[in-house]
Amino acid sequence: MFNTKILFFTSNPAGHISINYGKEYREVKEGISASEKNDYSIEVMLATKPIDIQKAILDFKPNIVHFSGHGEEGGGLVLEDELGNPKSISARALGQLFDLVSEQVNCVVLNSCYSTDQILHIGKYVDHVIGMGDEISDEASIKFSVGFYDALVKGNTVEDSFKFGKTAIAIYGLEEESVPILFNKESDSNSSRYDSAQIEFSKKRIITIGFTYDSPMFYYGENDKIMGFGYELARKLAQELKKSVKPKVINYSNVQDKLLSGEIDLAVGGFIPGDKYGNKLDFSKEYLKANFCLVVRKSSNYKTIEDVNGLSVGVYNEPYVKEWCEKYLPKSKITAYSYPNWFECLEKGEIDAIVNDYPYASISLKNHQDLKITNYHLSYSDVGYAICLPKDKKVTEAVNSALDRVLGDRYFMRYIHNKYIEFIENDSSHLVDKFKSIEYKHVYVTKKNDNIHKLAEKFLRDRDQWASIYNLNRHILPNPWVMEEGLPIYIPDSQADIDKSFMRMAIEHARNGMNRNDGGPFGAVIVKNGEIVGSGNNMVTSINDPTAHAEVVAIRDACKRLGTFQLDDCVIYTSCEPCPMCIGAIYWARPNRVVYGCDRFNAASIGFDDDFIYKEIAKDRDARKIPMSQILGEEAKIVFDEWSKKMDKLEY
Repeated sequence: MFNTKILFFTSNPAGHISINYGKEYREVKEGISASEKNDYSIEVMLATKPIDIQKAILDFKPNIVHFSGHGEEGGGLVLEDELGNPKSISARALGQLFDLVSEQVNCVVLNSCYSTDQILHIGKYVDHVIGMGDEISDEASIKFSVGFYDALVKGNTVEDSFKFGKTAIAIYGLEEESVPILFNKESDSNSSRYDSAQIEFSKKRIITIGFTYDSPMFYYGENDKIMGFGYELARKLAQELKKSVKPKVINYSNVQDKLLSGEIDLAVGGFIPGDKYGNKLDFSKEYLKANFCLVVRKSSNYKTIEDVNGLSVGVYNEPYVKEWCEKYLPKSKITAYSYPNWFECLEKGEIDAIVNDYPYASISLKNHQDLKITNYHLSYSDVGYAICLPKDKKVTEAVNSALDRVLGDRYFMRYIHNKYIEFIENDSSHLVDKFKSIEYKHVYVTKKNDNIHKLAEKFLRDRDQWASIYNLNRHILPNPWVMEEGLPIYIPDSQADIDKSFMRMAIEHARNGMNRNDGGPFGAVIVKNGEIVGSGNNMVTSINDPTAHAEVVAIRDACKRLGTFQLDDCVIYTSCEPCPMCIGAIYWARPNRVVYGCDRFNAASIGFDDDFIYKEIAKDRDARKIPMSQILGEEAKIVFDEWSKKMDKLEY
């Protein structure tokens, strides 16, 4: 006699990406059959229509209801009508149904994209509801189901089985382990609140991220464009979470109020993990070690940390700064201050120097013209910056999982480090002599600042050279750079070297997609004004879309982000010469230029031979391998005539 019954619904209506529910069902059933306990039974219903769900639940009386199919961002499940066409059932209606059978059904599994609304409605009545907070690939959803049921039939709780399901996604090298969500209908209000918080977070397509105004974490560039290491990191993080970013400037002092009120979802700045905010806020993994700098009066002769050892030194009132100073300034008198009082004390001569995180010091000196930074890079502390967010274990796990992928993208991290963070080492003076012999074509400076521009001009004039001076905000900042009077001037690589940097990112997308078995080994990135605005890799086999080539995926991503259907002023970097289909898409997108790695003959050597398409294009219609015939041309032309007369059309 079976103690637990599983009712397995599937739906794959016309017009939607095909789902391999057959494989999911077979693998789940095989796992159940192989179980030694064997007290589970499973019944499947294919091509589910709305009325089938209620009838099957009443007839079979299941304890677990599993749905494999499509979800809608608006909150419904996509089933089928009598003709196999899409027919949605709302989240509210699902909640009403499971209210009626809640004494019998104790677990619902919604293995479909965008099922957060269904979770919230069904979770009012059923003990455990599992769903997907975002899009999820066929492969990841199957791995989750198999891992979940394999653990469940071996006697594990729903909560632990859910963890096994997520772990199965990670074990296979897939990056969607944060997509599944578990909601428990418990009497513990705190647990329910946290589950709801994670679901609400996963539902959001746009997240508001608060930025503290401390360069290079965040600052305004030309035309009030938001710039900074923290901003680009946050955008990349949101991309991994499949969300867009709405930036909001906040003060360091009110971050807790902003987060707890829901005004912002995450905060990025100089936040150091610790107990400063008690039990109300949480922190992600560290994404950047704090680098210290030495601030002194311009009238002083202090240059190194050794020069101020034994003098009076002010620090920000944080334990990690004081610990660093006690280690490297054992003879000094260390005084802790609150922001920004220590700068005023230094100006007045009450202290001799300040040790502080570079981001804070660099932005603060704008208001203290008599002070200067002597060493941009003293040493790293034992702690670093982290993302601040409301205390919720599951949201933190999702953020950390996405952050791991961001930090693991070595080309991206190298790019933003070179652009905003990398400062010259104290022992790198030999680079200055090396660069004195270079003929400078362009010079990049750190901020839009007349004094720095004048310094750059002087730097060139002293060497009898002429060059265009660019603001960092609009260009990729290359490496290396030289120092002149304590301020950085950036020496750019050639355009060819800049192209190589972005091409390596495209190649990395190709490698990552290949390792995830998304499709063929192809990747692409799209760049506008030195900023990546779109990226993608081949997804043909993973989403069953023959048009999902890397270039097409990247074009779709860029157009969505830019809110346009044309990629003016953009450059497409693709790891391989585009195929005929992608060439067509590229010409319709109208970028400025295309840069590719491998050519079509390299692709042909590993089985991706597009030569037959080139030959087909040149043939007469009647001679092509796939028959093409024309019918109802006059009827079809009527629509064209209507288009010609349409007054509100958007031409392209």
